[in-house]
Amino acid sequence: MIRSSLLGRWALGLLVLLAGSASVPAVDLYVTGFDFTTQRNVFGKIDSGTGVYSQLNSDIGGNAGNSTSGLAWNPNISNFNMLRDDGTFSTITTTGTMSSVATGLTYGALAYNPATSTMYSVNGSALNTVNPATGAQSNIGSPGVSAIGGIAFVNGTMYGTTVKFVGFSFDYRYGSFNLSTGEFTAITGSNDSAYDKMRLAYDGTTLFGLGLGYTTLYTMNPTTGAYTTLTAVTGLGNRQFFAMSVPFAVPEPSTYALAAIATGVMAAIARRRKAARA
Repeated sequence: MIRSSLLGRWALGLLVLLAGSASVPAVDLYVTGFDFTTQRNVFGKIDSGTGVYSQLNSDIGGNAGNSTSGLAWNPNISNFNMLRDDGTFSTITTTGTMSSVATGLTYGALAYNPATSTMYSVNGSALNTVNPATGAQSNIGSPGVSAIGGIAFVNGTMYGTTVKFVGFSFDYRYGSFNLSTGEFTAITGSNDSAYDKMRLAYDGTTLFGLGLGYTTLYTMNPTTGAYTTLTAVTGLGNRQFFAMSVPFAVPEPSTYALAAIATGVMAAIARRRKAARA
C-alpha cells in the first residue's frame, strides 16, 4: 500500500510538472493588416504578455482594397498560409518571408484543424476546404451570415465571430460552424459589438481575441464566447488588422513518453486498488 501511494504521488507529481512545463505565459500572435500611413499591407506580431506590436514585413502585396483576409499556421510546413482578397494564396514565415502558392481562390478567413489535418477558408457565403499545397478549394456550404470577423479551431470545433445585416442594423455574434453543411450557429444570444471584426487565434491552450478597434487583446471561453480583457495593444500606429494566427505548440516526443508512463502508473494503481476492494 505504501509503495502504491508513493508511486501514485510520483506519477501525479510528474503529470503536474508536465502540465506546468507545457504552459506558456506569453505567446506571439501574428497578424496581417493595412498601414494607412504607407498605404501598404503589413505583417507583424503582438506579444500577448505586453501587448506590444512589432512589424516584420512592411509590404506583403495588395493595396487598400485588396487586404489579407486569411492567416493560418500550417504545422506541416512550419509556416503560415495566407489568403488575400484577390484570391492570392501564399506561405509566409514567422520572419515575414513570402512565397506564392496559387491564385484564383475565393477570399476568406483561414483556419487549420489539427484534429483532421484539414485547412478551411470561410467568408459570409461559403465554407471551403483548402489544399495548402495547391490552393484548390472545395465548397461545403453557406454559413448564412454577412461577413466573418475571425475563426479558430479549438479541439476540433471551428469557432468564429460574424456579423449579419438585419435591415439597417448589424447583429454581431460568436458561434460555431458545422463542418458538414457550413452553417453558422450563434452561441451568444444577443448582439454584442465587441465581436465586431474580432480576430481569433488558438495556441492549443488559450483562445485569444483581438477587438475594439484592434487595440484590446482578450482571452476567451471557447464554448460560451465570454471574453476577459488581457492587455491593451500598443505600437499600432495607423494600422488595422484583418487576420490573426499563432504557431501550435508541439510537445517533444520525450514529453509524450513521460506522460504515457505517468498515466500508465496511475492506471495500474487504480486497477490494483479496485482488485483489493473486490
